[in-house]
Amino acid sequence: MLGHENQLTLFDEDYIQNFSKTYGVKVQEKIERFGIDLTDSQARIMEGILRGFTLTDYKGNTLPLEKSDLVDDKYAFGDLPSTYKYVNKIPCLKATQA
Repeated sequence: MLGHENQLTLFDEDYIQNFSKTYGVKVQEKIERFGIDLTDSQARIMEGILRGFTLTDYKGNTLPLEKSDLVDDKYAFGDLPSTYKYVNKIPCLKATQA
């Protein structure tokens, strides 16, 4: 599930700075690869999350978070990524180990 090494040429310094500002994350080290590299347990958890949101029509099974609460708790630059532009509340899932 990892990206091809040739794609790393796309991650120049300007791109990394713009990415940081757009998505509200701090990139502290050089990007050496991209994609997701999951263990079996992590992959099962990811599948559970995807299934949970699919079964609840992406609404989650607990009370949603307010956007303003998410900004305060998660994003260093104080701005949410543009992907949240049309979302008023952030859906949440509560999962068990069963």
